[in-house]
Amino acid sequence: MAENRSHNRRRRLCPDVKLSELEKRFPNDLAWKITYDPTVFVTNTIHEVKKTLIEAFILVVLVVFLRACPA
Repeated sequence: MAENRSHNRRRRLCPDVKLSELEKRFPNDLAWKITYDPTVFVTNTIHEVKKTLIEAFILVVLVVFLRACPA
């Protein structure tokens, strides 16, 4: 079940996978080429945002903990 979900996610996020499937229906003299794939940029950006949120959460917990501790 999880493998199927992972495959569906990859298929949805990677246009080359979908185009490879559709290519079977193309005429023989028709070729395709992806010139710009924004999914790479978006995926990397989402990863960086998640990383930044985790770092911010850790810093907030540290600051609250240090403020609560008596000197």
